[in-house]
Amino acid sequence: MIKNKIYILKLIILQLLCGGLAIIISGILGFSSIFAQYDVRLYKNISINNIDIGNRTAEEAITIVNEHYLNPILDKQLILALGDTRLQLSLGDLLIDTNLTDIIQEALHYPNQLSFLDKTALLEGEAPKNFEISLKFDEQKLQTAAINLITSQTVDSKDAAIHITPSGDITLTPHVATISFDKTALLEKLHHYLMDYKQLADITTIDMNSFISTSNPDITTEVLKTVDTLVTSYHTRFTPGTGNATNITVCAATINNTLLMPGETFSFNGIVGNTTLDKGYTYAPVIANYQMVQGVGGGVCQVSSTLYNAILQIGLLPTERLPHSRPSSYVPMGLDATINWDSIDFKFTNTLEYPLYIVAYTKDNELCIDLYSNHSLSDTTYVLKSEVYKVIPSPVRYKKDSSLPKGTRSLVSSGYKGYKVKTIRETYNKEQLTESLIISWDTYAAAPTIYKTGN
Repeated sequence: MIKNKIYILKLIILQLLCGGLAIIISGILGFSSIFAQYDVRLYKNISINNIDIGNRTAEEAITIVNEHYLNPILDKQLILALGDTRLQLSLGDLLIDTNLTDIIQEALHYPNQLSFLDKTALLEGEAPKNFEISLKFDEQKLQTAAINLITSQTVDSKDAAIHITPSGDITLTPHVATISFDKTALLEKLHHYLMDYKQLADITTIDMNSFISTSNPDITTEVLKTVDTLVTSYHTRFTPGTGNATNITVCAATINNTLLMPGETFSFNGIVGNTTLDKGYTYAPVIANYQMVQGVGGGVCQVSSTLYNAILQIGLLPTERLPHSRPSSYVPMGLDATINWDSIDFKFTNTLEYPLYIVAYTKDNELCIDLYSNHSLSDTTYVLKSEVYKVIPSPVRYKKDSSLPKGTRSLVSSGYKGYKVKTIRETYNKEQLTESLIISWDTYAAAPTIYKTGN
């Protein structure tokens, strides 16, 4: 009896085990048939960039991702804004490549890596899987477009310029400010936009004005506006049709239209340079060893001397100046300024508060130096006085000559007297003398009178 009960119990247990096993096998076979449906389709609960592509073929998945993810991104517009100029580029214009196809294949074969239970969890939505695709943009193309746009707007600075018409009217050419841009900062900004393309709005404007800076040149329009009047003019005469006349005309044209800013120094030799034949200079009388001889550029000292007198009349003083070895015919003694290319210069510094503009020209056998600056300088006038305080007699020298009869003499060269000169500049403000300044003590050496004498 007991044996029968044990047998019946074993039979019941066996039936239960067989039934459970059948259920399990049936479940496995059921899921296996479900798994088989996804041999050429993506598993359910798989997405790309959070776009559901489950239960689709690879081709269908590509279409869905393009429609719902890629196209909206590639349709986004980047607008490069610079001043009134706009340059529009879409992300699609800049796209080089995307790994969408590779990601689709990876998603398609993803379940092959999973266990039975993991596949089941994926299908039942317990372990969904999302893949991310990446986009590669042509950053160089965007950079080039931006740089070309900015470069088209950038300019080098240009000083303001002053022009004096023949009638004496003053006109100005405005300065041009330098426009430059911070290339490094701009490229970093563009890189950031492309890296953060998911966050871009449908239309994103990149303001490139913030990368541009401007700087004024040394000579601005505002500064040159202070040059508003002819403050002084000094003229000297010359003989027409001579080498001197030619050289004076060429030299005047060289220093004409010279602008001297406050604090700048004028160097005659620095501007005129060596007076050579190739520059248009010619032979004319020059002083050498107390004698008049022919030399290229003779006469240019009249230009330096005329300019010297002009600057004295607006309150300036020379920083380098020497008189000739003998008095000049075109300016009073003590008011000349000699020049020698390799050894003697005439210099002065603009110590005024305003720019100084030099106009030099020849007209009707006259050399004219006109100085333009601010009208306030006209409130002060200057009077130049040169005083000869000593006359130096010409010494007499004799040279023996055996060819002459004894007790006779023959003039070789006539000398001339020398002079010691004091030059004073008086300053008047509204006709009231405010200063009397000795500006130079000059000596013009006497030249000897030379005779030949018989033994």
